Amino acid sequence: MFEKQRKLFVDIDGTLAVWQVGTPYEELLKRGYFRNLPAHESVVQAVRMLIAEEKELGFETYALSALMPGNPWAEEDKRVWLAEHLPELAASRMIFCEPGANKAGIVSEKFGRIHRGFVLLDDYSENLHAWEQAGGKGIKLRNGINGTKGTWNGLIASRFASPEHTEIQILRALGLWLVKSGAL
Repeated sequence: MFEKQRKLFVDIDGTLAVWQVGTPYEELLKRGYFRNLPAHESVVQAVRMLIAEEKELGFETYALSALMPGNPWAEEDKRVWLAEHLPELAASRMIFCEPGANKAGIVSEKFGRIHRGFVLLDDYSENLHAWEQAGGKGIKLRNGINGTKGTWNGLIASRFASPEHTEIQILRALGLWLVKSGAL
């Protein structure tokens, strides 16, 4: 059963933005690295579609991302990236945490108890497992470089899917697909 408050939390690196495997560590620490990451366009478009429907369907969207240790520009870069690719997302809806931090713990501190109406779209299974253990619902974004160990058995979305398909997957997880489709 869903509680009234519904929120979508979307990871950046590997989910909204392409994680560039094999990038030398020194590059990850440079100013502008995160600002210049290419977007997973279909995922970004799906999230933009969802943000446009928030008021009508009754939920909120947040970016939730860990920062790179040793890169003092990571947060600024990610905020600029979000402003460019998701201009509809208010700065107050951007949440950043320390590397390795439990995203569920960060969200619990900010919003109180996590429940099934709190959905996390992330490419990293460890984050998703912790999220579901805290009471939320996780969706793993398959991005072409992850999903090789088979540790995630929950909901899945793909960066290769159409924005419309990803939007439907997320609305189903939020318990809002029937509302949008007019069945409720």
